[in-house]
Amino acid sequence: MLKCGVAPHKQDESVFVQPHTTTMQPNKCIVFRSYHEQGSGNTDFVLTTVPYEENDEKRQLSIEHYQVDDKDQQWYYDEKYGEIYNDAYPDLRVDAHGGEDRRITLSKRDDANLMQNGFDYTSFDQLLTPEGFPFTVDHESNYVKYAGAFGGPGGEYGGIPQHWHIEYCKGQPLV
Repeated sequence: MLKCGVAPHKQDESVFVQPHTTTMQPNKCIVFRSYHEQGSGNTDFVLTTVPYEENDEKRQLSIEHYQVDDKDQQWYYDEKYGEIYNDAYPDLRVDAHGGEDRRITLSKRDDANLMQNGFDYTSFDQLLTPEGFPFTVDHESNYVKYAGAFGGPGGEYGGIPQHWHIEYCKGQPLV
């Protein structure tokens, strides 16, 4: 509520800080299983990558059926930088701003790109971009994008946050 004659003040940004409760163990093979898809009759959908248009240096995050030996579905978390990468393309990093239309990609590692580090996993089973936007899935294309709120660059982001189970690859020792 605004009071007459009182200038609005900026809200303390600490109230927007996301909880840091990641269960992603550093440098351990992880499978991110989509649990909205698990109950839809389309079971065993996991995070993977597919080619990004005609660009050999970039891959598009997507979901597809789980295949135990598919290196595109085997992910790793670098705790020091908050980076996520996969076994098939270990030199590429998940990039929250790497694709058009909010699409999340695997892109060439760039230490100056702040959208390639600072990813997190919350107690609400959501993967978050460095800006705190949850990953979501476009169910027409199966591409992974980020959901958001009104007023960001490009206006309304839309999208329903996707929930993910973290599972460790078969035979992966846990700490």
